[in-house]
Amino acid sequence: MPMSSQEKMAACSIASIFLLRMLGLFMLLPIFREYAVTLQGATKPIMGITLGIYGLTQALFQIPFGFFSDRWGRRVVIAWGLGLFIAGSVVVAQSTHLYGVAIGRALQGAGAIGSVLMVYLNDLTREEMRPRAMALVGMVIGLSFVLALLLAPLLSSYWGVPALFWGMAAGGIVALLILYRGLPAQPNAGRLMMSDLPQQTSTLFREKAYLGALGAVFLAHAALTALFLFLPKWIQQYGFTDRHAWQFYIPVFVVGFSGAMQIIRWTEKRRQLKKTLYYSLIGGALALLCLMFGHGHMVGLFTGATAFFMAFGLLEAGLPAFVSTIVGKSIKGTAMGIYATLQFLGIFFGGVAGGFLLGFLG
Repeated sequence: MPMSSQEKMAACSIASIFLLRMLGLFMLLPIFREYAVTLQGATKPIMGITLGIYGLTQALFQIPFGFFSDRWGRRVVIAWGLGLFIAGSVVVAQSTHLYGVAIGRALQGAGAIGSVLMVYLNDLTREEMRPRAMALVGMVIGLSFVLALLLAPLLSSYWGVPALFWGMAAGGIVALLILYRGLPAQPNAGRLMMSDLPQQTSTLFREKAYLGALGAVFLAHAALTALFLFLPKWIQQYGFTDRHAWQFYIPVFVVGFSGAMQIIRWTEKRRQLKKTLYYSLIGGALALLCLMFGHGHMVGLFTGATAFFMAFGLLEAGLPAFVSTIVGKSIKGTAMGIYATLQFLGIFFGGVAGGFLLGFLG
């Protein structure tokens, strides 16, 4: 069964907004370590906190944004979030101290609209089309990852890191235009009050499958963030310096995410999403072990990285679709808000833990 033209438009518009926002998250990963040491106030623990603080503020604001999207409507809440993202990008672009970068990244993260975007996509697609639409979003997030790792070292080497953040601010403005030109207004205004939030949360936390999804997304993003405090250094030993890092990353992501998309298509036909997510977690853990103990050999490094990003792509695309099938329609905003909170708490935890581990290991 094909997607309708309205569903395609909704999926492409929301995926485009994700692309522009996620570039803002991922752009800093491959260049942060080298950039941070040039700033005032740089220490390894503070570097880790700065890298992960985007995830902390995302985590703090996901539930309120999701809740208020159930009450006030999706579009107005997304617009507020994009405004905060633009403001944070401007702050980082003008900062010469690591603390200033941390404040700007925290402000970027306060525009916590990931959960609202996913619920918006749920609103605009039929249930049987949602895994395909979610897979498209997951693929675009993967594409943003590839583009960030390809473009960030090249652009920053020619124009400097601040120029990247001015570009992020411009991308946020483009996302606002897409929001109001490419998506219909979805009021979704209800009678939910803040007093309803504890009851909603209690209902969700009694669902074991939902709790499993929360744990999975936390672990996946913690591992991803921590990995990028080590991976750029590991690939340098094989000649993949900043300007040439894309020569390693592109094959890894093309193979990894292409494999993930093929598995998602297979999963969609056989309705084996839960089992696929379970095996993706196991595969991701094994891939990390391969990287930890095998990065001294090119084959081990490439194999481990490819397997990890294949597992990550499966989880990134599959988990939101899975959550959308196990929660009631009236509380999907809150449910995805909690889900995204754990997602970004994982980013913060991974950045902090990775920073301290980097300092410990030297």
